[in-house]
This record gives sequence, structure tokens and C-alpha cells, in this order.
Amino acid sequence: MNKKYNSNCHQKYKTRYHFVFSTKYRRKCLKNIESEVKEAFRYSESISDYKILYIGISEDHIHLLTEFKPSLSIVQVVRRMKSITTNELWKTQSEHLKKFYWKDKKILWTNGYFVETTGDVSCANIAEYIKNQGL
Repeated sequence: MNKKYNSNCHQKYKTRYHFVFSTKYRRKCLKNIESEVKEAFRYSESISDYKILYIGISEDHIHLLTEFKPSLSIVQVVRRMKSITTNELWKTQSEHLKKFYWKDKKILWTNGYFVETTGDVSCANIAEYIKNQGL
């Protein structure tokens, strides 16, 4: 992690957030599709205004260290991430997800989430923690 700040127009900022998304009903449906989950989040990042610095996947939840401009709200980013990744994973992993959820309802994540802001002091620690979340 460097101390570089982002800039645009009249802003200079460094906004980083640690998110945790749990699967609906804490189903252990992320096991064996970790690379596809990462691909879905990377795809969401590629078509959005946020950057995902680290991804850590467990059987029933995911950790993300993200960065985005202050004009975006946390709720906007969370909704976009969850929506895009749910759609992408149901497109590519529907047979796997049908073992855990009803095929008519394309659900994956709970409505809630955990978020905390990070500072430079703890950012490296959070990144290390997220790296160690893999299966």
C-alpha cells in the first residue's frame, strides 16, 4: 500500500473500505467456485467506478478491500457489486447454485453487509487478513 492520493477536479482523497458480504442463509455455496467468484467481482470492477484491492473468499462469505471516490455512496457500491456478481454467477454457475437456492429466484447475497473504513496504519493488516481468507 502506498500513500498516494487520488485526485479529480477539486478533490484529493483516499477512501478505502473493508466489506464483508455473506451468502443468503449462510449457504456454503462459494466453495469450489472461488475463481469464478473472483472473476465476477473483477468484471463488476471493470464496468464500475470502484477499485477492488483485495478479495478473500470463504465458503459462505467474501471479504473485499475497496477504494472509490467520495461522490459514490457505500450503498451504491454495495448494491452494484452484489447485483452484478449475482447476475454473472447465475449465468456461469447456475448448476452449482441450484444446489443451494431455488432456480426461479436468482439470489446469492444477504441484504446486509459489514463495512469499515480503513486508515494507512491498518490497511496492510486488513489486506493480509483478507489474503488469508481463501479456502
